[in-house]
Amino acid sequence: MKKDNRSVCNRRILLLFLFPMLCWGLQAKTTLHVTMGDEMGSELRLCAICQGYDSVCAEGQAGADDRVTLVAQLPSAGYYELVNGNGVSYPVFLTDGQDIRLEFSNEGLRVQDTLTGLPGAISRYEQAYASVALHAWLYRVVPGATSADSASFVSELQSLAAQRHVVEGAIGPEPLDAGKRLVLLKMACDEAFGKLAYFRSQGVNLIRPGELDAYGKLFANDEVLSLPWAPDMLKAYADVAAAERGLQPDDYRGRAGFFSSRALREAYLYAEAKGCRYYEQLETIRKSLGSDTLSLKFRRAVQPIEQRTAWSKPGQQAADFEGERMDGTKLRLSDLRGKVVVIDCWATWCVPCLRMMPLFKQLAEELKGKDVTFLSVCLGVSVEIDRWKALVKEHGLKGNVIFIPSWTKGMARDYHVTSVPRFMIIGRDGTVFSYAAPAPTHPELKQMILQAVGQ
Repeated sequence: MKKDNRSVCNRRILLLFLFPMLCWGLQAKTTLHVTMGDEMGSELRLCAICQGYDSVCAEGQAGADDRVTLVAQLPSAGYYELVNGNGVSYPVFLTDGQDIRLEFSNEGLRVQDTLTGLPGAISRYEQAYASVALHAWLYRVVPGATSADSASFVSELQSLAAQRHVVEGAIGPEPLDAGKRLVLLKMACDEAFGKLAYFRSQGVNLIRPGELDAYGKLFANDEVLSLPWAPDMLKAYADVAAAERGLQPDDYRGRAGFFSSRALREAYLYAEAKGCRYYEQLETIRKSLGSDTLSLKFRRAVQPIEQRTAWSKPGQQAADFEGERMDGTKLRLSDLRGKVVVIDCWATWCVPCLRMMPLFKQLAEELKGKDVTFLSVCLGVSVEIDRWKALVKEHGLKGNVIFIPSWTKGMARDYHVTSVPRFMIIGRDGTVFSYAAPAPTHPELKQMILQAVGQ
C-alpha cells in the first residue's frame, strides 16, 4: 500500500514538472514575414533580450525575392530585436501568436500590416523612433546612412514626442501590467538615448539643465536591461556623464561606477567590449570590475570578441617589417632585436600624430640609458615621402625613423593598423608586449615600457 502511495506521489510530482513544458508546447507561434531592403543582406535573426544580452529565438536566410520567414515561440510579450548579418538591429514589440509582415531597411523596421489599438500606436511610434535612432547613432553602422542637422533632429524628436503621447493614451490609466510599464520605460529611455547619442556623435548638446541627472536615475533601473540596445544606451550615458566629470575614455572602472547594480555595470562594459579592436582593451575592461565576479552571461557574451581579437594577444612573435630611412637605406624591426622597441606609428596628414611627437621625444630622453629603443614608423603612399622627410626635419626626429609606403600590406596588414596614432611595445625577444599601448600623454606608457625592460 505504501508503495502504491509513493507511486501516485511520484506521478504527481512528474506532472508538476511536465505541465509548464506542455503549456509551452501549446503556445501559439509568432510568425514574421520580413522583406529585406537594399544593402541589408540576407541573414536575419529574431533575438530576445535578457539582462542586456541577446538570445536567438529564430533565424533565417532571405531567398531570391529578399523575403525571409521567422517562426518562434516567444517566452513572453515584449520587446525583441531583428538583427541582420552586419549587426544592424531594430526593435519590435511582439505578442505570442502574431502573424505579421515587416520591411527591414536602412530607414528602420516598418510593419506593413494595419494594426489597431495599442499595437498600432506602438508600431507608429517605433517608425518615428527609427529616424531618431538612425540620425543619432545608427548612421555609423547602417550602410549609406548619414546623420541629420540639429534643426532636423529636433523636429524628429518633436514628432517622436507626439507619437509617445498617442501611445500613453492607448495604454490608459493605472494599474499597468508589466508589458505596459516596459513600453513607458522604453519611450523615456528612447528620448534620453537619442539626445545622448546625438551629443556624443555630433557634439550638439540638446540636453536641458537637470536632464543628465534625470537620465542617471532612469538608467539606474535594472528593468532597462529588458530593452533593445540597453548596453548602448548605458554607454551613451556613461560617455556624456564621464566627459562632464573629467573621466578618461579608458577609465572603465570609474564609468561603470555610474551604475548601481552589477548587472547594469556588466551591460555597460559589454557595450564597451563590442568596440574593442585589441585583446588588451578587452582585458582592461574585464579587470575594471575589480573583485566583482563576472557573470556567466557576460563571459559567454564576450567569447566572440575574444576570438575576434585573439590575433593581438600579447606574447606572440611580432611580425617583421621593413621601412626606408631618411638616407634611403632599409631598417627592419628584427634589426633592433635585443632591446625593447617602442613604436610610434603615424601618418603625414594626422594632426594628433604630430602633436604626440614632442611627447614621444621627451619620453625617449627620459628613458635614455635604459635597454630600450624608439622606432618612428610613418605609413603612407609613395607620393608622400617628400612630405614625410620635411616633417621629420621640422620635428627634429632622430634615431630609428622609417617610412613604409603601404596601408594594405606589410606592417599595416600584420598589425591591423587602420587608424593612427598607434603605439606598440615589442620585447627584447621579439615578442609583442603590447599591440595597443597608451599614448605618451598617459603615464601608463612609461610604466609599461619599464615593465617590459624588467624594472
